[in-house]
Amino acid sequence: MALGPVWIWIVLPVVFVLVWQIHSLGFGLDYWRTRDTQRRKAIRAAARIRRTWPRTARKLRLYEFDPQAHSRRKGGGQAPVRIPPIVATTIRPGEILLEFDVSTVIGIDKSDFEQRAGKLINAWRTSRVDVWQADPGRIQIRLPHGSAAKPTGTARPASDLGR
Repeated sequence: MALGPVWIWIVLPVVFVLVWQIHSLGFGLDYWRTRDTQRRKAIRAAARIRRTWPRTARKLRLYEFDPQAHSRRKGGGQAPVRIPPIVATTIRPGEILLEFDVSTVIGIDKSDFEQRAGKLINAWRTSRVDVWQADPGRIQIRLPHGSAAKPTGTARPASDLGR
């Protein structure tokens, strides 16, 4: 049974891991397809937010302790928690808004995100965070990025936010 040269079996996993890491930093196909510098910055910011979300959620206590998983664990260690996952990230053209669909976890709801909006603003380096309940079990978070993040001095009504 000939499997081919050994170097291929060494190089392929290394190349796969490198491509995966480059993509997680925001340098995927969308980044290289666009020529708009603001959109490229937004793509990298969205990748950074997705990458650091579990750590940010733990710091802001946006998680739920799972006692059943703790009793099943052997050897102790860190207490198992359920962090609300980021389901989708959308970068809208024009305004360059980052939209995150966050699936809710029992015990974490819209009010928890609203209470920690100021800390999310600091963690995500933006000027404003809008949080609303899109569907049952799904929270949508919208934050301006780039030129849209500059304060305009005018408040937008809730109907203007797509709620």
